[in-house]
Amino acid sequence: MKKETRLLLIFFTILTLVIILKFTKEYRDIQQTYMQAAIHEARSLNHMVQSFGHSYSNLINQLKIPLDKESLQLRPVLRLPEISKLFSEIGDTNAHLRTVSMNPMNPENMVTETEKILMDFFVQNPDKKEKVMALENGQFLYANVLRVKSKCLTCHGSKETAPAVIRELYSTGYDYKLNDILGIRLIRYQNSNILNNMMKIYYRNIVAASLVFSSIYFSIFLMMRYLSRRDKKHLQQLEQHNQNLFKEQQRLNTLLNAMDIAIVFENTRGVISYVNKAFNKIWHIPEGTTVTGVPVESFQSKSSAKIVNEIEQVSSKDNQIQTELHLDNQKIVLKNQIEITSHNNETYGNLILFEDVTEKHQANQKLIYLAERDALTGLYNRHKFQTEIALMHSLIKRNDELLVLFFFDLDEFKLINDNYGHEQGDSVLISIVNAVNIIIRPSDLFFRLGGDEFAVLSIMTSVSEIKSLAQRLIREISKISFRFDDNQVRLTASLGCSFCSRESGNCNDLLSQADIAMYDAKSRGKNTLSIYSDITPGSSVSLDRLSWNEKIDSALEQDLFELHFQGVFCVKTGKLVHLEALIRLKDEDDPGQLIYPGIFIPFAEKTGKILDIDRWVIKKACQLLGGNTDMPPLAINISGRSFDQPELPRYIGEQLEINQVNPKRLLVELTETEAVSDLMDAREFIEALHEVGCPVCLDDFGSGFSSFAYLKYLTVEILKIDGIFITDLHQSIDNQLFVESMTHVANGMNKRSIAEFVESREVLQKLRDLGVDMAQGYYLDMPQKDHPALTGNFIVVDL
Repeated sequence: MKKETRLLLIFFTILTLVIILKFTKEYRDIQQTYMQAAIHEARSLNHMVQSFGHSYSNLINQLKIPLDKESLQLRPVLRLPEISKLFSEIGDTNAHLRTVSMNPMNPENMVTETEKILMDFFVQNPDKKEKVMALENGQFLYANVLRVKSKCLTCHGSKETAPAVIRELYSTGYDYKLNDILGIRLIRYQNSNILNNMMKIYYRNIVAASLVFSSIYFSIFLMMRYLSRRDKKHLQQLEQHNQNLFKEQQRLNTLLNAMDIAIVFENTRGVISYVNKAFNKIWHIPEGTTVTGVPVESFQSKSSAKIVNEIEQVSSKDNQIQTELHLDNQKIVLKNQIEITSHNNETYGNLILFEDVTEKHQANQKLIYLAERDALTGLYNRHKFQTEIALMHSLIKRNDELLVLFFFDLDEFKLINDNYGHEQGDSVLISIVNAVNIIIRPSDLFFRLGGDEFAVLSIMTSVSEIKSLAQRLIREISKISFRFDDNQVRLTASLGCSFCSRESGNCNDLLSQADIAMYDAKSRGKNTLSIYSDITPGSSVSLDRLSWNEKIDSALEQDLFELHFQGVFCVKTGKLVHLEALIRLKDEDDPGQLIYPGIFIPFAEKTGKILDIDRWVIKKACQLLGGNTDMPPLAINISGRSFDQPELPRYIGEQLEINQVNPKRLLVELTETEAVSDLMDAREFIEALHEVGCPVCLDDFGSGFSSFAYLKYLTVEILKIDGIFITDLHQSIDNQLFVESMTHVANGMNKRSIAEFVESREVLQKLRDLGVDMAQGYYLDMPQKDHPALTGNFIVVDL
């Protein structure tokens, strides 16, 4: 702006000088024109007087008027005052005519001081005939020299030869010679209005120019003032912007230095221009060591950590190159190189990120392990089973081998859980696993599919080899004994076997075939084996499964399922928090009787019909919530078989939207044992439910092995403590310790807790002492179809 201001000032100064010079020149031109006009006007008057004098003299000569006293008075020189008066009256010049001489005959023609100056001028300049002098008040004095001509010598020559009348009247004015200066004719006149008119025009021009110039000056002033203010504002904005940029840079530097990821900027010459503090930490570079200004490749010379292996994970994607670096200190660093380009694809350099992913890598490995392993036994789970059976089937297609599945469960294992508790049951399962691991080969894969159901996948070459391993498994399991409360207990196993060859179309039926064979072994007295074939008879259980399959289909078609509801109450206040929906089945063969889920749910899970039941419950629950806006939130149970159904959370969202239900009013309960056995799918399922907006409850919490560890991966809002810890809580110190620790963990992780199976006031009082948030059980509320809370009657129990 300063440069622009200087240019404007220079322009304004030049413009001012130009205008002054223009009007100065114009003023001189006017004065010169005015003088020339005055000269021309005087010459015109002089010529007129000369013409008059000549004409008058010629007239006198033609008339031959003798020169006497009377005729002398008619001479033009004596009549000049009268002529002057006449000119003054008829013109606008106010002209006065007069003839003077240095040696006049007539005293009236004596020269004044000014006229003498003019006379001297002509004497000194004999070639000059006229001169104009400007007088005061706008008057001019025009002088025309009069020289002696031959006819003038008649009166002004020798006195002796002059006419008698001249000699008588005048004593001076004689002795002139030819071309001597006789005198001068003077014309004193006021110039016409030309000067006034020209000056008026001149002054108008000055005023107009002044106005224009003032307008320009004022406009320039306003513009300069506006520009000055604008520049001042702009400078303030720039200063503020610079301050903001500085603050932003400080915040950015603080942020970059607070990050655990090392950040490196590399310029187009491959030289490091910036690193944050995490860079020195990850690469073990001493503080104060400068790495900027050196090539990226050479910074490792200043690091104590060396690269032993590089694994390029992504060759090129969106201008990124990702490499996994394994260091000699057992650290794993993930390197991301991102090309920095402008909008016109001009390269500015590279952004290089180094992230220490050692813990993340270990956590992922652990998560993969947990996702594939059974929590209690450490065996592969059902999710891993589905992957491995397909992989092993592809292997036998290359050789003439058999893919064999051994499927077994423990006979009467439920009695141990019921009589001695789940903790003792878990120890039995671990002992069985240890025994089987000794028998099977390293190439065989051992799985726990759920509960006391186990499977072994093996590749063999003959049926005899299959029978040998199966018999050995049964024999070794039967040798194991257990002591419970001074009672010696032995368990047996019923084993079913199925196999397929490379000619088989697929291996999808292996598990169902082995399951049928296992129940065939149970029907033949247990503690035995059965190898599936096309003629293997179906056991009564297998037939019962087929019958339940038809019953469930019929119930879904005829709407024979119904929901009953049980309240969940706040332990401190006794107020109803929400309801839990419990499914019942109306007995088609015995109207009025209800079949409880413990009977038909296991068959539904085996056949996959549980997925249809889950959708029925979801639909009914959403319709109920949508039609009863005053009722409390509702909890529903979802089977673990639904974890690998990614469309189910979308279905829940659709039903909520159709019935216009707030997702927070629908609580989804998932069983812990099922979630832990299929951790990866359960985690993705829970995250999908959170995207819908539904809270999640982990049911039967504490029944699994290492329950607390899995809470890091299962982001649920509510923990429902397993009933085995609640039924005799007021009498069992061990259960009180378990419940107290679960409650402490739940509170520490901002989760709420629910205790189920509350059947006495003493248990409820102990739950309150231990800090449990909510309670559910027959002491508080019995399940019922027409629950009063469905119509908005929020009940409060007496605590």
